Amino acid sequence: MLENEAIDIRMALVYLFYGPDFLTYVDLVLYDVLNQHRLFEPSLLLPHPNLGQFLQRVEALDKISAFMKSSRIIKSPINNRAASWGIKKE
Repeated sequence: MLENEAIDIRMALVYLFYGPDFLTYVDLVLYDVLNQHRLFEPSLLLPHPNLGQFLQRVEALDKISAFMKSSRIIKSPINNRAASWGIKKE
């Protein structure tokens, strides 16, 4: 329990110093996993609006948004060539 409170304090300090637009590595990993789930079943996150809002906040960040609109983004394959689905490059 004390460990969770320490992490909460640490994250509050991170946001205090870096602002709400600061992303950690874990934020990006979580975004990637949730986005993949959303691709498989678009309605999956509807019962969990906070997760959908998280995806929207990440996608709305200036640099992320610009990257997602650019030609540099690779939308597939999602899970490398070892997967039996999604191996066509878009």
